[in-house]
Amino acid sequence: MDVDTPAFSQEIARFCDKIVKALRKPWVSPEERRKQEETAALRRAEEERIRQEAEAKKRAEEEARRREEEAEAQRRDDEERIQREGQAKKRADEEARRAEDAKRRQTEEAEAEAARQVEEERRVREAAEAARQAEERAREAAGATRDAREKREAAEAAERAEQARRLAEAEGAGKAVEAARGPNSKGRFAPESRGWKARAAEACESFKQALDSCRESGWLEAGPSGGGTAYPQMNVFRKGDDFIIITEIPGVKKSDLEVQVNERMLRFFGEKSIGFPEKASVHRRERLSGRFDRLVTMPVEIDPDGVKTNYRDGILALFLPRAKNEKAKTIKV
Repeated sequence: MDVDTPAFSQEIARFCDKIVKALRKPWVSPEERRKQEETAALRRAEEERIRQEAEAKKRAEEEARRREEEAEAQRRDDEERIQREGQAKKRADEEARRAEDAKRRQTEEAEAEAARQVEEERRVREAAEAARQAEERAREAAGATRDAREKREAAEAAERAEQARRLAEAEGAGKAVEAARGPNSKGRFAPESRGWKARAAEACESFKQALDSCRESGWLEAGPSGGGTAYPQMNVFRKGDDFIIITEIPGVKKSDLEVQVNERMLRFFGEKSIGFPEKASVHRRERLSGRFDRLVTMPVEIDPDGVKTNYRDGILALFLPRAKNEKAKTIKV
């Protein structure tokens, strides 16, 4: 090191300060110094122990506080979890109760609807049976009346024909007598001959009218709509907003029957077929056969999607629900 530099001078100054400080301290024997050093070491050890104990106590307090905080947080989490589980269970119970109530209501409604349908079908069957019996009795009465009228008309026609024949024979006999007596006797028989002619013409005209009335009555015709009478005949009932039609078409197959609905128009048509054995000659034909087509105008518009049919034992029942746009709507004031 260069002795002329400031650094060397500073180092010499520091060394001299140390020597001066050492010379100013009181002299202590080595034994006393050792004791002082031991005392200082003990003091430092005690201070270190106290510091460590304080730090340990502080750490223990911090650990206890942390555990308490964790326990409090765990307790709050448990309470929140229990509360959430309780709410979830309550909601699940409410949902299950509502589902059970809805299922019970649906079951009750389905049972009520089934009972209503059974009752409705029973009433319809009873009405159809009553209508069928009434129509059968009316048909039997009409048939008996028609047969009696036809027999009476036939007897009257036969009687008039017999009278016409007798008058014609009598007129022929009068002409023969008149020819045999000669022209001088013509004046005697002329007035009586003219009476026979009038009565014979009247009888022939009456017989002709009777035959015409029989032909026009339609009972000899083969078609089911013969005679101008609508076929098939029907009864129309109204129940609430809906309508029920009962008609009797015995002998018509279900596959040969069709029903069409268009707004207020109802049409049902089909064909009634009657077969005869091979090589058989018809002696008397009273059963009607052929195609029929009936068109009915309803007083309201019908919902075609809701139309139901029931065909059994020759009785056709039509259930015609009223269209929704035709139903009256109640508005609360």
